[in-house]
Amino acid sequence: MINDQELLFVVDENNKPLKPLPRRVVHSQGIWHRTSHIWVINVKKELLCQKRSMKVDRYPGFWEPRFGGHLAPDEDYLVGAVKEIGEELGVKVAPKRVVFFKVYKSEEAKEFQGVYILKLDLDLSKMRFEEDEIDELKWLELKRVKEISREKSKGWVQSVYEKEILDWLEKGM
Repeated sequence: MINDQELLFVVDENNKPLKPLPRRVVHSQGIWHRTSHIWVINVKKELLCQKRSMKVDRYPGFWEPRFGGHLAPDEDYLVGAVKEIGEELGVKVAPKRVVFFKVYKSEEAKEFQGVYILKLDLDLSKMRFEEDEIDELKWLELKRVKEISREKSKGWVQSVYEKEILDWLEKGM
């Protein structure tokens, strides 16, 4: 369940740390903060995609090819990425298995997004995901996710770095 009082890692427009503030305040006032995103790809070059729960406060019911969340005041991007995979998918991952891509500045979301990739094969029939955040999971071919991104398909969350990371994944990282 979304915690409006959760303290977030707040930053200025140059990504310099400031005093933590509650999630409700950060989102309602458009204050800069940090998040981690993690993309999961399997050996078949399929991306694990999620349909966001109707209970989430941003983009409920939309699909996206990544997982992620806000950073707590004491977390770095890598800790946040590993934590989110654990919370959302119930998968424990050693930080050394996660590959750093980049930190992006999203003007629209007022976020600095630490982006990571994880190579992992999962049997979705055995997954126990966080139902307060995810309604459904499915593997989609990388090529299909690129088409969806290019078409700016309705019902899909777009990100500022999506084309770049999809091209990079297609080339084999």
